Amino acid sequence: METRVCRPLGLRDTRTAVPADDLGRFAEGHDRRGRATPHWHITGLPGAGALRSTLADMAAFLACQLAPPAGRIGDAIRLTQQLRAGSGRMRVGLGWLALQGREEGQALLFHTGGTGGFRSCIALAPERGRGAVVLSGSRRSVDRVCFALVPAA
Repeated sequence: METRVCRPLGLRDTRTAVPADDLGRFAEGHDRRGRATPHWHITGLPGAGALRSTLADMAAFLACQLAPPAGRIGDAIRLTQQLRAGSGRMRVGLGWLALQGREEGQALLFHTGGTGGFRSCIALAPERGRGAVVLSGSRRSVDRVCFALVPAA
C-alpha cells in the first residue's frame, strides 16, 4: 500500500504502523462519553481499520480523487470511481459507496470508517470538483457533517 498508493500520491503520513518517533503526533481517541480509549492494533486484517493518516494526507488524497494525476495511478483512481452495482439511489464502486444524484452522472462518492475512539468520512462530487474530509477523535459519527459539506446533487 505504501509503495503502490501512498508514495505515488505523496502521502507521507499514511501507513498501517506508526513509527515510534511519530507516536507523539498520534491523536487520542474518545468514547461516546468523552473518555479516552486505547488505540486498536489490527494485525490480522489491516485493511479493516489499521490504516492511519493525517488530515494533510487525507486532503491530498481528496485532491487526487478530484483531479487524478496522469499515469497508472490516475487510471486506477478513475477505475475506483466507476459505479458498478446497486439499486435505487445507492451504488457501489471499488472502495466507494455512492448516493446517486437527481441528474444522470451526478453522484456523491463517500467512504466512512472508525475504530475505537475515532471516526472518519471522506465525500466527493467529482463532476463538481468538490469534496470534504472529516476526522474525529471521538466515537460519534461524523457522516452527516461531511455530507453537509458536500451536498448530494
